[in-house]
Amino acid sequence: MIPVPLRSPSAQVKRLTPLAAWTALMQAPRVLGLRDPDLLRTEFETCSRLAQIVPVYRAEMSTGPPYEPAVGANLLAAVDLT
Repeated sequence: MIPVPLRSPSAQVKRLTPLAAWTALMQAPRVLGLRDPDLLRTEFETCSRLAQIVPVYRAEMSTGPPYEPAVGANLLAAVDLT
């Protein structure tokens, strides 16, 4: 789940396509400024495999405060993990 901060009290969750998931994963590098070609290739390949196998969601959610008490439960329900 990739959180996207909003000033709205409700959360909206959308499952990303594999291409959109790969793009989102690549935009959140584990190490900023990484330049080693072998490590970059590994990150590229790992994100590619993850995006094809693991469901990736974009969650637009409140940055609070106030925080909605049920935000965690609502996010889990949105991805069928309740």
